[in-house]
Amino acid sequence: MPDAIVFSTWSWDIFNVPERVALALNMQGFRVLYCEMPVSRFRRRAGPPTEIQSGLYRFSPEYLGEKFSELPLIREWQWRKVARDIEVQSKALGLTNPIFLFTHVEHIEPLCEAMKSAGSALIHVCMDYPEPYQYELIELSDLTLVIPKTVFTKLRSKYGTKIEWIPQSIHLSQITGATHGPPPQVNESSQPGLSDLKAVPRPRLGYLGPIHARINLPLIRDVFEKRQNWHFVYFGDTYPWPLRNIHKMPGCPRKPFLPGFPNLMRALCHMTASTKKTYIVFRSNCSTILRLEYLSFLRRYCRS
Repeated sequence: MPDAIVFSTWSWDIFNVPERVALALNMQGFRVLYCEMPVSRFRRRAGPPTEIQSGLYRFSPEYLGEKFSELPLIREWQWRKVARDIEVQSKALGLTNPIFLFTHVEHIEPLCEAMKSAGSALIHVCMDYPEPYQYELIELSDLTLVIPKTVFTKLRSKYGTKIEWIPQSIHLSQITGATHGPPPQVNESSQPGLSDLKAVPRPRLGYLGPIHARINLPLIRDVFEKRQNWHFVYFGDTYPWPLRNIHKMPGCPRKPFLPGFPNLMRALCHMTASTKKTYIVFRSNCSTILRLEYLSFLRRYCRS
């Protein structure tokens, strides 16, 4: 099984799709070099990778800055330098024939081309409806993994079998035929990280992260105003909710390798995700999606 380099448009603490991909691969035996979006060298200098957990390393590259990407010659040079820095760190860690997974950011074609020239298979993760510039990234890739099913259908008709659909937790029962019973109960008084939840009555719905602009706040407010016996839990933010059945929890449990994370998942009746005008509720006992959602296609691809 090859190793992997995961290039993210964000940073590890955001814990978005590429961060979960890196963790999922590592939990399945890959050694992973996770690379954050570069930061201008005028703000900070790059250092060596740090180990997040066994076999999963975090690296923060540097470049001149985003504004310089508007200048074609400097854009080419700085993204190829990022590629060289990633290759240096990959070799220092002893990664063998790493695949290169990347999300979308404008002007990174030189980075992708350099990684391909170095021998890495390019795997693009398409998380939403593609940006106009993203089609070039799809064409550069050897494989593109798509999350929205409608986008998968559209891209599959154009690009063929290089496009694969990544099922989400709400689709697991369709794929596996499995049915899910009620979430298992947890003795919260004896589990680390759950003491703050003890005072929150059930049923609990939890958002594993801070409240920010992508959350459909009016819809959440409307739901929990009408359902006073439901309780909504979120983590690590100070958004001023006026409702008594919406609860802020300290800390940020978005890193599933931390002790107590599985018990936290079981302590919530459901997890929630909400972006723009879409509101999704899915069972917390589908949370193994963190390990499974990206792997079946990658395993098949790595064997080919």
